[in-house]
Amino acid sequence: MPATVLRRNLLFRAAIVGGLVACSDSATTPTIPPTITAAAVAATDNQSGVAGAPLSHGLQVEVKSDGVPKAGIAVEWETSDGTVIPTVSLTDSGGIATTSWTLGGAPGVMTVSAVVSAALGSPVTFSATALPPPPLVTVTVDSATDGQTGVVGSTLAQPLRVTVRSDGTPSAGVAVTWEVSGGSIAPASSITDAAGIATATWTLGHVAGAGQAWVKIPVSVDPVGFFTATALPGPAAVIAKAGGDGQTLAVNRVTFSSLIASVTDQYGNRVQGETVTWTVESGPVAFVAVGGATDGYGLSSSTLRTSDIQGAAVVRAALTGPGVAVDFGLTVGPPVDPLITLDPIGRTSAFISKQNGSRNPAVDTVAVGVLVTWVLDPFDYELHSVVSVGVPSFSGGGNFPYPGPFTISVTFTMPGTYHYADSWYSNHTGIVVVE
Repeated sequence: MPATVLRRNLLFRAAIVGGLVACSDSATTPTIPPTITAAAVAATDNQSGVAGAPLSHGLQVEVKSDGVPKAGIAVEWETSDGTVIPTVSLTDSGGIATTSWTLGGAPGVMTVSAVVSAALGSPVTFSATALPPPPLVTVTVDSATDGQTGVVGSTLAQPLRVTVRSDGTPSAGVAVTWEVSGGSIAPASSITDAAGIATATWTLGHVAGAGQAWVKIPVSVDPVGFFTATALPGPAAVIAKAGGDGQTLAVNRVTFSSLIASVTDQYGNRVQGETVTWTVESGPVAFVAVGGATDGYGLSSSTLRTSDIQGAAVVRAALTGPGVAVDFGLTVGPPVDPLITLDPIGRTSAFISKQNGSRNPAVDTVAVGVLVTWVLDPFDYELHSVVSVGVPSFSGGGNFPYPGPFTISVTFTMPGTYHYADSWYSNHTGIVVVE
């Protein structure tokens, strides 16, 4: 090939290559936009709920950009029935947008659309089934079987009875569970009959007092009906000492502390209104007040005094019938410091020396420095006093305290014959001779 031709060909090729290079430098590479997708979170689709009520789970849409969760994307929600709140929501950092759906009021299938602008899969459709509201189930306690009374350990005369209704109509075949706070109930579960009625038998426990029974049905974990019953104590079976046993009282004192007997049934429940017979079986004591029927606490009490003789005494409290009794032991002991009593109105009212029995005036002879005590019978509710009369006189007297203790005490420190009286009743007088 001639050199001229060869050179021309090389230049032509260089021109072509140069042109191609020039074209390559001047062109722009096209940009491909990201792919936005929207899809339902499966767990929130195809739910069921009561018509007119919110679904238990909110609706959720997941938005991604080229497969990566995308935050801040607006999702618009539209429903065929019911309401959604909010109607527009933004995706969170996980690419999830959420709304709550309150179903329409009529049963049936309804839908919600979630619209994401320019997203593949938009609109996303959710379906839900609105169910009819459940029937209103009520339980009615039969008042004729409520508030019964029975003796402890016995079965109530009337079985407990309830009626179960569904939307006002008696409901058969409903399982009713029974429970009690005292005693036992049988059966523990029963089935309503064609009239919607279920029954159970309540046997009271051994503790007297109020008890309660209640019922449950499957649609409620809480009690839906309550009964009450009162367990009364059984017949009196035991009498026991409740106070005052084993006392010793000086012969020149007035009364022992009360003797107290308690009466219970076979289970230890206190029995009210049971007659208790009190007797002095032996010894130098006598009744001041004799107990009778037991009170509301099952107690009967008696008060006794000494009979100016020392020795042991036995006082018995007995129930009606043989062999049901309890004995109290009392002791009348030696005299102590001088004591003067004031008998109550209704007896022969007077100061009485417990040393020698003298009265009107009561006369007592004591040594210097001895404490002399006057005692007002606690069953006397009138005003009384001990006051010094004439010369020599003593101090420390006055009115008997009310409501007690019913005593006045004076220590005589100087010899002499001291006269005293009850300033409220001038015929009550006495003398203390101090030697």
